[in-house]
Amino acid sequence: MLVIAYLNIYAEDYLRYQYGNKVVSMQGNEIAYQRSLNKAVGDLSNAINTRNLKSAYQVTVPSKLDSYDFKNQEFPVLQADSFIFDSRNNISVLPKEIVVNITNFDALPNLKMSDSEAERFLKKRRNSRGLYVRYILENVEMVMPGSFSARVKEIQFIDEKPSIVTKADKDKFQPMKVVNI
Repeated sequence: MLVIAYLNIYAEDYLRYQYGNKVVSMQGNEIAYQRSLNKAVGDLSNAINTRNLKSAYQVTVPSKLDSYDFKNQEFPVLQADSFIFDSRNNISVLPKEIVVNITNFDALPNLKMSDSEAERFLKKRRNSRGLYVRYILENVEMVMPGSFSARVKEIQFIDEKPSIVTKADKDKFQPMKVVNI
């Protein structure tokens, strides 16, 4: 019963998800609207019970390479310590922004390669410093409403813009380097 009570606060959002702005006109009939809210709680509970949470999530973001570090033989990479996602329209109770903070930021690697590889790499790219980084996240847990913490378990360095990769070209555009953490 506690779960149903907890879901009551999201009933209107779920109705808006299902019916869009028609929910505003439904509010004119108080009894029918409350009946719809009660049904939405049951529907939401059933929908949640049919879902399995993923063990890992992925987020791909553009990044930049800093100057090559000869001592450590790596390109320092501008890493993300958090991600901010906008929630969808028609949401009244849920936060407008959802923040995912990285708990193991200090363990995130740079792009390692020998100096001769780095020279060929930059020459091929015409000295471009842009890069895409795909973070594979696990242990996503809510710290407070709208704020989550997650651990990066894998980083993929990608040389091509991910949006141009089609299913047919998927093998051709694999990440150039994958690092498990």
